[in-house]
Amino acid sequence: MDKFWNIYVILLVASNLLIYAILSHWFRKKTLKHDFNRLNKCNNPQISRWFILFFYILVFNIIYLTIYIIFYNDIETYKLTFTKKYQKEISETQKNYDPIITNYFTHSIKALSKISKALKVGQYLFNNNCAACHNSDAKGKVGFSNLSDNSWIYGGNPNSIRQTITNGRVGIMPAMSNILGGEQAIKQVASYVVQIRTTKNNINLASGGEPKFKTICVACHSASTQCNLALNSPNLTHGNFMYGTTQYDIEETLRNGRKSIMPAHKTLLTVEHIHLLTAFIYSINQYQE
Repeated sequence: MDKFWNIYVILLVASNLLIYAILSHWFRKKTLKHDFNRLNKCNNPQISRWFILFFYILVFNIIYLTIYIIFYNDIETYKLTFTKKYQKEISETQKNYDPIITNYFTHSIKALSKISKALKVGQYLFNNNCAACHNSDAKGKVGFSNLSDNSWIYGGNPNSIRQTITNGRVGIMPAMSNILGGEQAIKQVASYVVQIRTTKNNINLASGGEPKFKTICVACHSASTQCNLALNSPNLTHGNFMYGTTQYDIEETLRNGRKSIMPAHKTLLTVEHIHLLTAFIYSINQYQE
């Protein structure tokens, strides 16, 4: 069916070009006139260089389409050969490396985190599947978490990391403008959150934001402002916030809310690959159990 439609389109295009060429040649030296309501209308002859240019384009297209028809089977054969060669290389690679990866699967995550060869495989998996969001150094980008520090919402132990990679995560911070009571309240609460982390803030604003935080925000972030795993809320006392730690960044988070999605990789990676990837991430983070 693909070959039929290729030939059909080629013939359709070629015939249209040829018909247009014939008509152009026929009209090229003619000056047609007709009267309408005592007005003479004429069409001027086509400029010779335009016709010559079109003629060369026509010849080129006919030659190109003819060559395509002649070598169509060779092109399809090349595509098929290339595909088979690629599949063969993948098969040979899997044959050579699958036993090694299977052997690593028998080791614990903590044991693998100390085996340099296993970590190289894990780093390769990370660079190909995770670095686009978390960067090659695992420090993350705006909106994506830093995997190299000790601030983990869902836990940085081997089981938690494996669960995150396998099933993914979804984190939602609702917009709080209406709940807190307007723009001034957002500035106050944001200033209080900054105060939790550092003394560089507006003390007056922070004092106004503290009671709002302790009556509204505490429901998710807890009185200690530590991680609340049940509600997926981050630790506000230290670590790098995914969307920034400045007064402005926190105001934007409170004003508009945030939604973070970590996609599940269980359909993208094998269990053995996830095991090695978990070991690599565990080896670079500073999580203390």
